[in-house]
Amino acid sequence: MVLSEQHFSCMHVNLLPWPPRSPDLSAIKQVWNMIGRRLASLAVDPQTIDALRREIQTAWNNLPQ
Repeated sequence: MVLSEQHFSCMHVNLLPWPPRSPDLSAIKQVWNMIGRRLASLAVDPQTIDALRREIQTAWNNLPQ
């Protein structure tokens, strides 16, 4: 048992069995997922890099805070 786990155990703190690098906890992966879904929902695909950048910026600006 790791020292910190021993300390928490002595303090009667219940730890969650969560992996330290769980992709579900990665905020940036969640952000890119939301942006990707927004881009996939567009009626017309952006035809230029500038149009794609504008759509990504719009999706970014509309992310929930």
